[in-house]
Amino acid sequence: MIKGMKLNLSTVLLCSTLLAGCFFDKQLSEEEVKTVEALKSELSRIESDLSALEQDQSLGKGSLIGTLKNQRLEVLKLNKELFVQRIASIEAGADFTIKPIASAVDQALVDSIDEDLNIAADKLKNAKEEAAHYSAGLLFALKQANVATQENAITMLEYRKSLAKYGLYINDLDTTAKSSDTTSSEAEHSEPSAISLVPASDGPFGLSMGIPEEAFGATLTQVVTGKFFIDPVPSPHEDFEQYVVEFGKKSGLCWVKAISKDIPTDSMGYFFISKFKELEKVLSDKYGKGAKTDLLFPGSIWNEPKDWMNGLAKNERILVTTWDSKNGLKLPNDISSVAIAAIAENTETGAISLEYTFTNNKACEAENQALKNESL
Repeated sequence: MIKGMKLNLSTVLLCSTLLAGCFFDKQLSEEEVKTVEALKSELSRIESDLSALEQDQSLGKGSLIGTLKNQRLEVLKLNKELFVQRIASIEAGADFTIKPIASAVDQALVDSIDEDLNIAADKLKNAKEEAAHYSAGLLFALKQANVATQENAITMLEYRKSLAKYGLYINDLDTTAKSSDTTSSEAEHSEPSAISLVPASDGPFGLSMGIPEEAFGATLTQVVTGKFFIDPVPSPHEDFEQYVVEFGKKSGLCWVKAISKDIPTDSMGYFFISKFKELEKVLSDKYGKGAKTDLLFPGSIWNEPKDWMNGLAKNERILVTTWDSKNGLKLPNDISSVAIAAIAENTETGAISLEYTFTNNKACEAENQALKNESL
């Protein structure tokens, strides 16, 4: 996905460079001049970071440190291209295929991110001081990985700050322009080519806690307050076909849910249960032993083996496994809990839902509840 995304942005940047020559005599307002100067200052810093990182010998290697630094490199490249496009759009006054959404500065969010950046800078300083005590071996590698992780955190925070401060959110591809040989029927049935400009992280489906809603652009379709269908996710899984995410205005991304493709089975649910156990094992290998609940409600008439799917479809049977940090599990990527559940609408097919809850979920839920209550 990142490769395709970069191709589209590169094409846009080429177009913006060519168009800039056609609008070289545009007179910028005083406000626009100040904005361009600020953007160019940020761009210079990003280019300096990029240049230093591209000289790093660990890039391109398959080690953990190499992977972390490659992720940071992709975010820096993305941020650079967004700044270049934004500057060109102001200086040239040109229209673009991929449009940055011009949003008002959310100073409260910028200030909040600045506080997080200060904390992250202290963590990076401490990580580097600890790493300086080692020169080789496993501990050295672990300390260096910690340094790379903290550098990634700062780069992602700076990316989020750019989105909030300069209105660099990316909207959907402009699909209104059709070639002259496109028929009205084809236009009517064509689908917009939505893309996600969020670089894939090592979190679930390539998602990380705290990413702002605006970063996903037209890949989101709102369901209820704070919750959206998302298509595509940065790193989709072949067994799942539908994804739902939740955001808080200040908290950012706080929850992810995926629904599997339909799983054909028999009335006893034999194949369906096998698929559930298969996914359960994958998650247990990654997160540790989960807590499983497999029961039929007392008094249910669907108590024969042949009624297993019927009981599930009638919501009288539960099959759920959870992994929760409250139970002493050390979950990665700011995840507080993971859960899989069996769901069905009939006796012939079932599906599996997979949920990830991040550690900021409580604050996120409070934000969205407050939004819901505003209309009361």
